[in-house]
Amino acid sequence: MKYFTSCFFLFLFALALTYSQSGPPPYSAWNLTFEEDFEGSGLDTSKWDFGFGWDTNSTAFLETNRPENLYLENGNLIIRVDTIPGEEEGWYSAAINTKNHFSQHKGYFESIDHSATIDVVYHLAAKSFVPDSWEQPADFIETNVLGTNRVLEFCRKHTIKIILVSSYAYGIPKYLPIDEKHPVAAANPYGLSKLMGEELCQFYGRHFNVPYTIIRPFNVYGTAGNKKLLIPEIIEQIESGERIQVKDLLPKRDYIFIDDLIDLLIQALKDDKNAIYNAGSGEALSVAEVIETCQRVWQSNLPVTSAKVTRQNEIPETCADMRFVKEKLNWQPNYSFEQGIRKMKERIKNG
Repeated sequence: MKYFTSCFFLFLFALALTYSQSGPPPYSAWNLTFEEDFEGSGLDTSKWDFGFGWDTNSTAFLETNRPENLYLENGNLIIRVDTIPGEEEGWYSAAINTKNHFSQHKGYFESIDHSATIDVVYHLAAKSFVPDSWEQPADFIETNVLGTNRVLEFCRKHTIKIILVSSYAYGIPKYLPIDEKHPVAAANPYGLSKLMGEELCQFYGRHFNVPYTIIRPFNVYGTAGNKKLLIPEIIEQIESGERIQVKDLLPKRDYIFIDDLIDLLIQALKDDKNAIYNAGSGEALSVAEVIETCQRVWQSNLPVTSAKVTRQNEIPETCADMRFVKEKLNWQPNYSFEQGIRKMKERIKNG
């Protein structure tokens, strides 16, 4: 599939204009006249189709790691949509950024031009930092659950498929590797909010015939942007050149590189069943092994110390069984953990 036309994306960052060689005449999203905005820019707006989504935390994690081939090919344009500080709930600002033009707009989510040919919603917008969810559980439930319901209502009214990016959902595993039939259990308020979002999708699928695909990523890595996360924190300490300090060396996690996850989300477009898929590597690595790999890639040999602090409701080990997604979507990860870390280093170096 060379490109996707007329798709609705909800993807952390959010508004995408898809350039295609053959498509319907241009129309306005949010009742915004993009043709006028781009007048004189040298861009042929007659070949644009539109999609939409929003960002809850301005990280644009996936956008920044695959700017050259995020979802779309053949001249795609990315429009970043953020909540607006100080504005009433529901207002969003769209920044249209191309090589030749930049413009901004704002409007309501529900005011998209519904006559558009919209095929799929990719829903990743969420509050996601687990320690914060213990301090602000109500905020996580409100944002993640009610936000998902709002998107599902849009899909229900306009007969659109949703691809929901959930999270690890299995609590302390009863067996390894973990397949999709393993009992689910929320280990923290963030996980609870994601499971509730999954339940909403399945309910809308059963009772309102909303098609859905749910992806359960295990531990996604690939950017050094959020220093609260383990791998960016380790890299920052390596680059400081002093020592590496962590809370616990023992927990083992299944890590999936961001490029591999994006490729899986592309494959999910082909899914014609209401199904749930794991997204992982099928390998578990301890914190100590993660540090060892990062030090090898950065060619460092710093001393490592552990506070030996166990987090609340700590899960000792996770490892995804990837047989189902390989069988149904013909997908498997391309990057080993070390290859992913090397790609991270390259991206950090190149800014």
